[in-house]
Amino acid sequence: MKQTLVICKSLIRTGLLETFRRKEAWVVIFLTILMTFGAYTFTFFGVSGLDIFVKDMALTAVGLFTTIIGSVIATRQIPDDISRRTIFPILSRPITRDQYVVARAVAAFVMTALCFVMMTTVVTLLLAALKLTFGLIFLQYIWLKLMAVMWLSAFGVFLSVTLSQSAAFTMCFMLALGSGAFSRTLLLTVGEGNPAVNWVITFLYGFLPHYALFDTTGKVIYGWKPIPAMVVVSLTIYAITISAFWLYLATRKFRGQSL
Repeated sequence: MKQTLVICKSLIRTGLLETFRRKEAWVVIFLTILMTFGAYTFTFFGVSGLDIFVKDMALTAVGLFTTIIGSVIATRQIPDDISRRTIFPILSRPITRDQYVVARAVAAFVMTALCFVMMTTVVTLLLAALKLTFGLIFLQYIWLKLMAVMWLSAFGVFLSVTLSQSAAFTMCFMLALGSGAFSRTLLLTVGEGNPAVNWVITFLYGFLPHYALFDTTGKVIYGWKPIPAMVVVSLTIYAITISAFWLYLATRKFRGQSL
């Protein structure tokens, strides 16, 4: 475990340097500010009561860009090492392939989480300057979004060792972005029909990416009270469990993969 933590720390450091070198974090922060100001400009034309609209645009931008940059970071970790041949000196150390995959997923999580926290901090300060604030549920929003980022990182790493890099990014982003629609569609097909078909649909629903479960954007925007603690704990347990599941599949796949 100690060796894995040392490896994670090393890969996180190099990954952060690479992310900031590519200026990806600064680009998404700039676009988030731009979208927030774009929504606020409507007030200059005498349109009032746009507080909810401005908050919606700000948090939607944060959520969208977090999903994009999280998918990019997670699905490029291992393919970049393979294409640059840097994976060979890494694996020449006393490190197993399983430790390498886990370390890459942890590095992707930390990098994406840092980008999310930076965007959230900028948006919060910007909205505060515009005299717009959030309630206590905003803290739950941040925590659950971090849990979603953990799931996204593990899922992206699994796809990156299964598909090509471009296909992995496309699948990761589309399944994360459309997870809510896919889940609702499956639930609508469950009825009083064939029990075997309903069982298959229920089984598929259990294994579908449920990225949307962690999204409390609407509740934050409309000023809901904090959701029950048991719900947050249940979602946290689910996020840890499903992330471990995708990492297990990723390690099994990468263990026998030729480089």
